[in-house]
Amino acid sequence: MKKKFTYREKTPIIFRRSGKAKIFYGFIFIIFSVYSLSLLAPLLMIFFSSFKDPLTYNNELFAGTIYNLPEKWVFSNYTRAFTLMKVPTSTHDADLLEMTWNTLWSSVGPAALATISVLATGYVCARYENFATKFLRSFALVLMILPVFGAQAASLKLFMKLGLYNNPLGMFVTAFAGFGMNFFIVMGFFKGISWEYAEAVFIDGGGHFTVFFKVMLPQATPMALVFFFSDFLMHYSSYESMLLYMPDYITIATGLYYEQMLLPRLGETPVFFAALFMSAIPIAIYYAIFGKRLMTSMNIGGLKG
Repeated sequence: MKKKFTYREKTPIIFRRSGKAKIFYGFIFIIFSVYSLSLLAPLLMIFFSSFKDPLTYNNELFAGTIYNLPEKWVFSNYTRAFTLMKVPTSTHDADLLEMTWNTLWSSVGPAALATISVLATGYVCARYENFATKFLRSFALVLMILPVFGAQAASLKLFMKLGLYNNPLGMFVTAFAGFGMNFFIVMGFFKGISWEYAEAVFIDGGGHFTVFFKVMLPQATPMALVFFFSDFLMHYSSYESMLLYMPDYITIATGLYYEQMLLPRLGETPVFFAALFMSAIPIAIYYAIFGKRLMTSMNIGGLKG
């Protein structure tokens, strides 16, 4: 039989509140709406300015009218970004296409390795009790407590001694750590999953790897996607680490860091704005594909009886 819903169940929760509560939440809604518009307005200004003629933009900048819509839409700013955005390295000049490639492999690879390592380490420490797992849990806690300020000089010297300086291998080695705050989140998640899943696999002749890869990991997929996406964003938007440890591998963030000082001085600010929006395209595509999955969570188990 179909369940009959009452009017109260169909009505949105905001309309089920008392008069004072409606006024309060309406006021909160107005505040957040104004705050959202304050964040959206500069983005719209940058977007429309990326289609302006550089000379027109400079005139509007001095006149204080940069929020005006373009009188003439200059789409060539986006193509000119590929020719004007070039950053010199020790061997050649890196263009925007090379920056995009360096950004993708330096973001996707370390993010994937970091996610896999933290899932494996967290699962082992959560489900297997021995001296090694106790030591790893204590070691991870100590790493979270000890301050790491001022460690870049020592890590840079270590990279040079190990031959990892200006070497892509260094990015992947440092990503494969398996600790941090995500480690404790994963450990708590796997502790909350019933071990009866594993016992059922053992009865059917499966092993520990079968339990991890075919039973536990699928349940942690939403959490793993959140970890991967957050790590991807961190590497994608970070220019300090690439600038310090891999100066010859220019990423989009590093290139924009250089060009934010050069292009405006050359009177090419709209071209710089165009490069900014093109740099956001991979993030927009990724979120369009996985955004719905990222917002889900595991709230239904697989045990019966």
